[in-house]
Amino acid sequence: MTLASVISDLATRLGVEFKAIRAEAVTALSGKANTSHNHAAADTNSGAFALARIPTGTSSSTVSLGDHNHSGTYDGAGAASTAVSTHEGLTDPHPGYLTPAEGNAAYDASGAATTAVSAHAAAGDPHPGYLTPAEGNAAYDAIGAATASTAAHVAAGDPHPGYLTPSEGNAAYQPIDPTLTAFGALTIAANKLPYGSGSDAFSLADLTAAGRALLDDADAAAQLTTLGVSAFVQTLLDDAAATNFLTTLGVSTYVKTLLDDTDASTALSTLGLSTFVKTLMDDADASTFLSTLGITTFIKTLLDDADAATALATLGAVSAASPTFTGTVTAPRIIKPPQALSSGTANLTIDASTGDNQKVTATGNPTLLAPTNGVDGQVLVIEVLASGGARTVFLNAAILLTSGQAASYVVSSGKIATIILKYSALAGSVWFCTSMTQIL
Repeated sequence: MTLASVISDLATRLGVEFKAIRAEAVTALSGKANTSHNHAAADTNSGAFALARIPTGTSSSTVSLGDHNHSGTYDGAGAASTAVSTHEGLTDPHPGYLTPAEGNAAYDASGAATTAVSAHAAAGDPHPGYLTPAEGNAAYDAIGAATASTAAHVAAGDPHPGYLTPSEGNAAYQPIDPTLTAFGALTIAANKLPYGSGSDAFSLADLTAAGRALLDDADAAAQLTTLGVSAFVQTLLDDAAATNFLTTLGVSTYVKTLLDDTDASTALSTLGLSTFVKTLMDDADASTFLSTLGITTFIKTLLDDADAATALATLGAVSAASPTFTGTVTAPRIIKPPQALSSGTANLTIDASTGDNQKVTATGNPTLLAPTNGVDGQVLVIEVLASGGARTVFLNAAILLTSGQAASYVVSSGKIATIILKYSALAGSVWFCTSMTQIL
């Protein structure tokens, strides 16, 4: 799964989650009122109203104040004054009370009661807890005014236009919901993304400009381009299988065959290595490797010697500085290519160290001097070609002859004669001729 698909999936899931939360919030808030709302008086069927909200008065549609002590109501202006005057004109308006004369008669004769009653009547407001007629007329309106005002208020289509009715509140606001409350408690800041972190819980995650640039890409290819992935690498990323991937990388079919070998042995076989070479390659160390090659333990001992002296010691040889020989030492023969010489009538000198085979083209009658640098036991074969006519080869007196040999030999024109000399230390470190023969 690519980063782009993960981000796309996250965005889709967030959208679905937000829609689900909104649907749940709408359902939960449906039918709920705002924290601050109003009800019509007719909707209230329990509890108690604040005094300031109650229509008060003395009519049948109003409520009397708590300190009102009149059982009747006030009518038009002046009615209270008339009622009071009538009350005062009665012979005994308060039969439950004693008149001054009755008090004096029933109690002491000093007139104390009469004096007290007189003082009470003379007071400006002997009953301050009660309203006088004038105070009552000033405090209340005419009969029916409050009732009519209340009825008009109730009959109004929207008596409180500054407040929402329950239906208006439900239409204008979401019902209270813990999910929305938790979401609303987030402090949104730049480059932040809200996400659900638990039941009715939210947190903020970083959402950088680079992340937003990825999220607004139309597809995975655009997201890869935003990430700086080249067109070539994008081609690699959309390869359906490993073989396509390797082909895009330019890997040959042969190398792909190597890459899918199940083990090293199969890979070596693919490379064309024989079973023997594979046996060499899996040897754990040099000694095992040499054993596989058939090297003996003795030769391996020679191979790990640090220097020539150690190797000679392993071979049982003595030091080259002071050799000790036993038995007979035979000098090695030196086999070198024949030397081509040319001679006229002058003396012919041959350096034996240049080779055991010498060729001479005789254009005259040369004298063969004793060769130089001979080695005991060395046999020197000299081929003489007679050029331009028959040629006579003379042997110098330093070359010893065998019994019956002549000191010269005639070579027919165009023919080759073979002269064989041998160097002998036993004979006094001299050369002697063993044969002179012409090749037909």
